[in-house]
Amino acid sequence: EMELYLYTLPIVLTGLLQGGYFVYTSAILNAVMLIGIFVCVMKNKKVYLAFNMNLLSIFIVCLMYFLTALWGIDSGMSLMGGVKFLPLLLWFLLIAGKKDRKERLIETLPVLGACMTLFSFVMMQFSIFEKSVSVAGRLAGFFQYPNTYALFMLICLVIAVDKLNWDKIDWLWCAYAGIAVFGIIMSGSRTVLLLMLVLGAWYCVKRKLPGKVLLMAAGGCAVLVVLLWITGVGKEVLIRVFSTNGSTFWGRLLYMKDAAGMILTHPFGLGYYGYHYLQTSCQTGVYSVVSVHNELLQLMLDVGILPAILFYGMLVKSCISKNVSGRNRLLLLIVILHSLFDYDFQFLVIGMVVILLLEDENVKEISISWFTRICSLFAAIGVMAVSYGTGLSDYYYMKNMPQKALKTYQGNTEARIELLKKADTVKKMKRISDKIIEDNSKVAVAYSARAQVYFAEGDMEGYIKNKLIAIQLAPYQYEEYEDYLDTLAYAEGEYLKGKDTKSAQECVKRANTIPGLLNDVKEKTSSLGWKINDTPKVLLSHEKLELIKEMEKKINE
Repeated sequence: EMELYLYTLPIVLTGLLQGGYFVYTSAILNAVMLIGIFVCVMKNKKVYLAFNMNLLSIFIVCLMYFLTALWGIDSGMSLMGGVKFLPLLLWFLLIAGKKDRKERLIETLPVLGACMTLFSFVMMQFSIFEKSVSVAGRLAGFFQYPNTYALFMLICLVIAVDKLNWDKIDWLWCAYAGIAVFGIIMSGSRTVLLLMLVLGAWYCVKRKLPGKVLLMAAGGCAVLVVLLWITGVGKEVLIRVFSTNGSTFWGRLLYMKDAAGMILTHPFGLGYYGYHYLQTSCQTGVYSVVSVHNELLQLMLDVGILPAILFYGMLVKSCISKNVSGRNRLLLLIVILHSLFDYDFQFLVIGMVVILLLEDENVKEISISWFTRICSLFAAIGVMAVSYGTGLSDYYYMKNMPQKALKTYQGNTEARIELLKKADTVKKMKRISDKIIEDNSKVAVAYSARAQVYFAEGDMEGYIKNKLIAIQLAPYQYEEYEDYLDTLAYAEGEYLKGKDTKSAQECVKRANTIPGLLNDVKEKTSSLGWKINDTPKVLLSHEKLELIKEMEKKINE
């Protein structure tokens, strides 16, 4: 039983720590699992390794997250990505060859899901805790993201239903199933709700469920929906579920369309967060996301086409394997389908559950010598040291302490960007923006800050050059165009005071190009970009157009 607790601890920790979404949670998991592996090796003096496609796929994906630091958009963030996804490989090594333990862990998931749902729902009723377990009135569990939480609860639902004996109903498993349905409804995830309804229809046809069971399930769901509506507890969620607004759907398609173009030009991957930084210059609509909401495309963007195909090939292979139980094949199919419309594997808890479901073949027992154990110990210490630095930096960044984040790990570009936004002197802005651009040439805000520095120093040419780069990197940031125009108008006035007509004319000339720049944005925007709620602003306001006319009038006087 103690050994079972050892294997349960990582997946419980992952669930508690925001589902394993952040780098600092991965740093904790790396330490826990490395210690777990070391204890097992010291105790048994041997390990079990599964020499199969699963090991190869997971190893290559995790390795590539580290290697993309050599060619990715941001090497510092790529290293953080390597630390983030390393727990998946460690988890695979920790539970390799332990079929009985895997099954026990799978059967534990509905219990963990039920506890999380009930506890989160209670916390949701108190304003002080509400934001920790919900998003816009939607239940999110400890994951802080309703859609992935809903997927996890659907997994729990399938496991619970599979345990039910329809001749003699086990009310405890019925309770787990009921809580899972409650959690899915309260999450407001339309994709998971649709999958749940399809699964229900499939069970009816395939399992030929007794009429009383179907009536109980349908009646229970109906009563639950009515109660949620009457009490007002889930009214917002139900309105969202039945809403006809298709912005989210069109948005998903827009992300995927833009991502496809990036993949073709970067077949070996952009590294962790690379897509986020490159996105602003390549997007054809107004949005800002870290993930493309499609894990197959996201893996291609992060680590390249071949590793992504290998990883999904691993999932499909287990999904169709006769050595995998029908329940596990169904669960894998659910995860594969949902992951094509959301960013499930960014939450390590989903990846860890998937590893439990994979085909377990060609497992070999390997004896570990003292020399190998000592070398492995030093390697583990090195991994834990890197994890500690990057993880602590990520934690400080999440707690809005960018200065501490950078002292811990200099490669945290997100923390440096946050520090740049807080810079209160020209000297600080120059130092921070120069460092960001040195490490990552795709950060628009750094060029915008550098432009301000040049303007403060009286270098109008430097200002214009960097401001145009910022606009080129983030063409949908309308505020940049207005700021550019206002600065040109101010500079024209200063030049005219100094009798520098030539420089003033250059300012007017540049101001007249702004409507054209915005028109280029309009031409660039795809049809999908006009179907989402956030449509681009591609025309200057009447006030700003009048400002350009005033600038022309001044120069002609």
